[in-house]
Amino acid sequence: MSSFTTEALTALELQADPLALKGPLLPFLLPKATIPSAQLPTRRRPWQSPFGKDKHPEWVLDFFIVPAAFPRSVKGSTQKTTTTALDVGPARLVPARPDTSTLDSASAPAAASRKSPRIDPQKAVHDLLQAQLHGLRNPTQLSDKAELQEQEQMFLAPNRFRKSTSPRWSTSAQNRTEAKGSEPCLTLVMAHANGFHKETFEPMISDLLDRMGSEIREVEEIWTIDTFSQGDSALMNDEVIGRAFNWADHARDILNFVISYLPDPSSPDPTRSCLPYLPPTHPTALDLDLKPLLPGMSTPSNRVHRNRLVIGLGHSISGGAMVTAASAQPNLFSALLLVDPGAAPPYQLNRDQPSTMQDWSIGAFVRKERWASRAKARESLKRKMVFQRWDERCLDKYVEFGTIELPDGAGVRLKTRPKNEAVSLSILDGSCAVFIESFILVRFQLAYGDPCGVSSRRCGGRLPLIPTILPVHFIWPEEGCSVLDEESIADTMRAIPHATFARAEEGAHLLVQENPASTAEEVAKFLMKTYPTISKGKEGRLSGEARL
Repeated sequence: MSSFTTEALTALELQADPLALKGPLLPFLLPKATIPSAQLPTRRRPWQSPFGKDKHPEWVLDFFIVPAAFPRSVKGSTQKTTTTALDVGPARLVPARPDTSTLDSASAPAAASRKSPRIDPQKAVHDLLQAQLHGLRNPTQLSDKAELQEQEQMFLAPNRFRKSTSPRWSTSAQNRTEAKGSEPCLTLVMAHANGFHKETFEPMISDLLDRMGSEIREVEEIWTIDTFSQGDSALMNDEVIGRAFNWADHARDILNFVISYLPDPSSPDPTRSCLPYLPPTHPTALDLDLKPLLPGMSTPSNRVHRNRLVIGLGHSISGGAMVTAASAQPNLFSALLLVDPGAAPPYQLNRDQPSTMQDWSIGAFVRKERWASRAKARESLKRKMVFQRWDERCLDKYVEFGTIELPDGAGVRLKTRPKNEAVSLSILDGSCAVFIESFILVRFQLAYGDPCGVSSRRCGGRLPLIPTILPVHFIWPEEGCSVLDEESIADTMRAIPHATFARAEEGAHLLVQENPASTAEEVAKFLMKTYPTISKGKEGRLSGEARL
């Protein structure tokens, strides 16, 4: 039995309460590197369209790599690379011999059938919490040259969906020139819930394109981004991910992408994988809210960044990240869409009955991460109660793009390592509870003093900083199914009175994966009201949305 009791871990976790990072976000410095040492595997899809055969064939998909925000906000966010290559298959230059002890027994080689040393998950969580608390006690200072030298550069893997029939992509130079002088490109930038990856957005995107009629201004580009420790980003950062992380860095990663790497429409060449660094459009942009920019123009159609109207769409933890990003640099965004965001009211509830994230972290340390094949992985996950609620297309995307083949035909594993997911689970939101049967309990997590709660409350506390001229629309799941309880939802909406909201049908916190069609319907309604193809005098007016 572990010597680290639940009570001891709870007491340790709640030490985060007075340590929450406050004030402006850490400004950016130039990246230490622009090309990752680990290359992503070649990505091939059976159809030209990313949405399947004969589905939106005019849309094509490009893959890119960008540096993550540098430096990270707290010490311990990165670690020095090791000399031993990890078994990530084709994504590593020197693949190591895989540990097949957790593969299905029928496929595990006899020589590798010995059991791995058992870990004490409670001790692992204890050590992880110590690292998190150390990071909170030691936020990064730009004057700390030793810390800046110690930190490693991480990378992100964004995808771009673009409409190939747009004049911006015409083979005619004249058409491209005329397109550059046309109205700004309506662009969605999407960030996913914790524990998933950007490809799980694709069914919702496909359903959204089904609903884009002539009454809505045309969306020409959609960008989706993997967080630093999940999906394709995890493969590039596997060796350098540290044991501390703060939500602020997820927001900073989004801002870093929009400020320094989101290119002008119709560029760059889609065959170039690493997006080039772009000088900021304002001399103080890299200072973030240490030296805030002006809030921007008063109508959504005039809130232009690099000839784009950027709509930030964040789900769960990424909803909280979008709140933080927009409160720091509101003029970058034309509008915000927040899908059941992890942005709790800036106070605590039920202090007499504290609830923490340790159960989720323990679950990450001990859960299965390898299977004999993707088919076996899907079969295994389908037996989980939460995955049974998912749209089949989303589950297919999760398995296909959330796993990677191991060397020598030894099966597949999740791209997100359990040890790295545990880092997220100890301080992120409960969407990773997809591996926990009692998922709905997670809604009580975000109001307490654990590392997760203090980060979420920091996001919620920044809602009033978003200017009233920036449209903000919440998409909540059915009543009683949110990551927040109903009282907290009401308080969240009161914190930003100009915001609007809608309730998606037949979906809980993971409604993007459970009911992508309903989510897409609410996104389309917002776009139709905010970006209609009518006279400019009426653009940007929100009418008829529900309000608290």
